[in-house]
Amino acid sequence: MLLAAFFEIPVARAYFVSIPGSLPAEVLSESVPMVLLPPNDFEAYDFRVEWEGTPIPGVEARIGRESLQWVRLTDVLLLPRGRLLVSARGIQGGIVSNAGFSQVFDDEGGPAGQGETGKAGAPLMTAEIPVALISGEVNPIELRVRRDGQELRGKLRIRFNPQDKSLERRIVRDAACSRFGVEVDSRDMADDEWVFFGCRMNVVGGDEHRTSALELYVYWDNVGQRIEINGVETPASSTSLWPLRLRSHPGVITLRAGKHVMKVRYQLPARMQLFSMGMGLGPYSYVYEGEREELAKPAIPYLTLYGSFFLNETFRVVGFNATAFSGLGYSDLGMYLSTENLKLFDKRLILNLLLGAHVVGFRSQGNTYLVMGAPQGFELIALDFLKRSNNLSLGGFIYPPIGGKSYYNLWVRWGGRIFGEFNFISWQEMLRDQRIYTRSMGLSVGFPLFKLF
Repeated sequence: MLLAAFFEIPVARAYFVSIPGSLPAEVLSESVPMVLLPPNDFEAYDFRVEWEGTPIPGVEARIGRESLQWVRLTDVLLLPRGRLLVSARGIQGGIVSNAGFSQVFDDEGGPAGQGETGKAGAPLMTAEIPVALISGEVNPIELRVRRDGQELRGKLRIRFNPQDKSLERRIVRDAACSRFGVEVDSRDMADDEWVFFGCRMNVVGGDEHRTSALELYVYWDNVGQRIEINGVETPASSTSLWPLRLRSHPGVITLRAGKHVMKVRYQLPARMQLFSMGMGLGPYSYVYEGEREELAKPAIPYLTLYGSFFLNETFRVVGFNATAFSGLGYSDLGMYLSTENLKLFDKRLILNLLLGAHVVGFRSQGNTYLVMGAPQGFELIALDFLKRSNNLSLGGFIYPPIGGKSYYNLWVRWGGRIFGEFNFISWQEMLRDQRIYTRSMGLSVGFPLFKLF
């Protein structure tokens, strides 16, 4: 029964973003990439290797067919890497280098006539080295080989060459951009370009109130190291990367590289307010069993209230109230500290722990009672589930039966600012050795009410 990620205050996250000096080196520094949900359907064959200048005779290079991996950088970027396969014949040794890393050639076939050989019986030597799939001269791959007592030098580069040239797959937005309503209108995009947008909110003080800025990270492959931002030529801060810090107004920015123009629209509150309140309404089935009183109704009005107070990027104070409107109804009020504890599947799945307590108020035999409990909870949030800017939340508070007391509050929620929720609440108390038990279950629609502070 929590706000989670459905109002403009984002899911809490605390990360320091440092702009890397060399993106190719950063892409290769991750030892075991764990991006299980790729941002699009790029394959290794969408990238090719080409010579810059004169090729070295007898040397061939390609990207491994199944080698594409996505790597998360500085929490806001997703970039691809692959395995470069280089083969050479008739050489006595060599080395291939990229982004500060080098690998020597290995004799695959052994002496001439014993392994796989060329037309002249020369042995095959190979190298396999990971490379960042970043296009152009900003990501050079250097080769040096020894042949017949001479050293031959050559240079390769990666070129984006997609089989499917549709714009939709070549303009990629990170899931974190959904809560900011980032939309891209693009025209005249060259076939060998693609763009990735990463997003992060930055909260700063102002003359009169807190305000927010959108940190928009634009990786633009194969357009060189200068683009125009609202008509002003701007150099890249790193390899093909332009970090922007945008104000809430005007909510649009224009990027241009050659003939390619992109209008990027976004939504950002001008005033950052720490407290937000929402409400849910719906019909619930209801069962009450108490001191010589029983009630079972297929549907009663049920009200839920949601509150959230932002402390910092990983902590929030959250509250809820659930009220069953019936002659034998109750009101359940809880207050909890929400802490972000775990992120999975490339930060698309977030686990929050909920630590706190609640109090239930109800009437029995004409008297009003308040009973306190401390069920602890969790919330698992899947970002952009089925639809962009719509999240799926699974959560619950649980206190198993102990001394006649129990509490279960379970929910499944999906949507954005307006969301639907299925909720099950059951609690039991012992009052003068008499069992008080309720169970409510139903569907409700939730929506925001107001923000303060």
